[in-house]
Amino acid sequence: MLAILIAMALGYIASAASGLLSWSDWAAFGPARLLALPDVDHVRFSFSAALIIPFAIAACASTAKTISLISQCQKLSDADWREPEMGSLRRGVLADGLGTVISGLVGSLGVNTMPSAVTVSAVTGLASRKVAYAIAAIFSVMAFLPVISDALAAMPKPVMGGCALFTGSLVMINGLQTMTSCHLDQRRAVVLGLGLIAGFAAEKYPQLAADLPVWLQAVTNSSLVFSALVAMVGNLLLVQLPPWTRRTIDQVLRSEMRRGAKPMG
Repeated sequence: MLAILIAMALGYIASAASGLLSWSDWAAFGPARLLALPDVDHVRFSFSAALIIPFAIAACASTAKTISLISQCQKLSDADWREPEMGSLRRGVLADGLGTVISGLVGSLGVNTMPSAVTVSAVTGLASRKVAYAIAAIFSVMAFLPVISDALAAMPKPVMGGCALFTGSLVMINGLQTMTSCHLDQRRAVVLGLGLIAGFAAEKYPQLAADLPVWLQAVTNSSLVFSALVAMVGNLLLVQLPPWTRRTIDQVLRSEMRRGAKPMG
């Protein structure tokens, strides 16, 4: 159950022994302090209209991720699980949103559910609510221990890469299992494929968005936002249309094809 923590500790020791980690890496964050109160002098409020659309898309994507992860937690805790329990989902999404609001008010980064935490829970078999309370208490204490924050910020890249490989592989597999848990017809398969390709394209070819307007670059520069937008639009157009609308569209396309005309877009 402590495999990841032990591996991180051994990684720090090996990095220090090999010279990848030195005292100067800690010194870069300022004088080491064991105890200190959280600093709120950095809190400033500003508003950018260019970020409204990207934030809304990211919020929808984060909400979808939260629903998926809570469903995964329900599945881990119930051997007879068949479908999500909506009361738990509502409370989880509400707590996630309140966490982001509070983070914005104190000038911190937005928070969201963590896929790697769910995968670690799946690997270790620890799904008790008491563990969450213990983690919350530990994090509350760590907020007053800047030396721990400095140590985590100075994490050597090999240690960071090893943790990312372990958790990333589990996150990817759990994500695929979630996507394939329902029946994938041709429409849903196309939506998933377009979303994945859009995310890969945003990461691989960031220069494609260089000539776009600034407000649109905020959408296309983020693989999360862009892939979520493509998937949501594709879902609305191909999956969520009313059945009679889909039948009408299919009939029009077949009629156009029979007449030899170019199908409408």
